[in-house]
Amino acid sequence: MSTRLPLFPLPIVVLPGEAVPLHIFEERYKAMLGRVRQGDAGGRPLPFAITYHSGDSVAVIACTVRLQRVLEEYGDGRLDILTVGDRRVQIHEVLDDEPYFEAVVEPFVDQDEVLDPALGERLLALTTKLAELQVGRPVFVPAEGEAPLSFRVAPLVDMAPEERQLLLQTTSENLRRTMLADHIAELVADFAADGAKPPVVH
Repeated sequence: MSTRLPLFPLPIVVLPGEAVPLHIFEERYKAMLGRVRQGDAGGRPLPFAITYHSGDSVAVIACTVRLQRVLEEYGDGRLDILTVGDRRVQIHEVLDDEPYFEAVVEPFVDQDEVLDPALGERLLALTTKLAELQVGRPVFVPAEGEAPLSFRVAPLVDMAPEERQLLLQTTSENLRRTMLADHIAELVADFAADGAKPPVVH
């Protein structure tokens, strides 16, 4: 079913379950946050979609976020907020009849498949190895929740926006685990080869 949501094009890719702080300063997005904070009939803040904006184009597959809390509200209307990635959506139409952009979206979901536990074990082992090489201790991976394992691990590793977007729009969790594990394996190999510190594991 199609839904109309506020749309926030940004040069970042948000993943489901990921905590994302934002600084809102443009007038149109101040207006957007005003609408978000008005909430729905139950008083819950409205979701809005963040889509990867690069050059003159925006990605068709985006992620909705929900406002968790306002961290700081300035006298001129600027806001520091904390949001959390919620669900993936596919954008069918971008609308500009409000001060801010809106989009007509539909849910974008994974294909049905049987998860391969070996892929998850490999991904977690490599993530831990990368963290140990860099900071000398294991990394904390958020416990099981609504977000698939690949989306819980990816925010812990530095990746280019294009690589994150590829994960976001992949509909196989097995494939995402393989892609992410291969990426981390390359970082580990590079570290072993030259002794330099790998990109930060958060």
